[in-house]
Amino acid sequence: MSFLSDIIIPNDGIANIHLGENINIVFDKLDKSGYEISDICDNCLKIRQSFIDIYFNPMSYEISLISCGINFNGFYKTSKGYIKAGMTVADILQNTTEQVAWGGFVIVDRIFGIGFPLPEEFDDFSKLTDFLDYDFVFNELSVYKDVNANNLKRTKRNKRSKRRLG
Repeated sequence: MSFLSDIIIPNDGIANIHLGENINIVFDKLDKSGYEISDICDNCLKIRQSFIDIYFNPMSYEISLISCGINFNGFYKTSKGYIKAGMTVADILQNTTEQVAWGGFVIVDRIFGIGFPLPEEFDDFSKLTDFLDYDFVFNELSVYKDVNANNLKRTKRNKRSKRRLG
């Protein structure tokens, strides 16, 4: 079982599974490597309980979101520490400098394309503790394509090009 890693990359993927990849190709790799597929439905494939969930477009089979659960060992480094599935609100506050509700996720330190899925009833806040207790646990950490990250990269590229030209 060497296909999956413990690497998390915002806007790209988790564990060598990448956004935009065809779910059928990923399924074949997982099957050949002997990974336990715990559930398959119309738009989601689950690898072991609370390990990795892969969401895809049922028409194109393109992966659109990947979530890792509390049984996934990987983490993503932040300015003050790290983030991973299974963190409490207190853990997130301790390991990050900024938390924002954005598109149904808690985005930290302006790192686009990665976030903690928010409960539907708490999709907006000024402070993370406005609606959630310090001991509230985020069981998943998700990676997804964020157009803001692409726009930010494009803006930086354009500024650099203008500096070279001017």
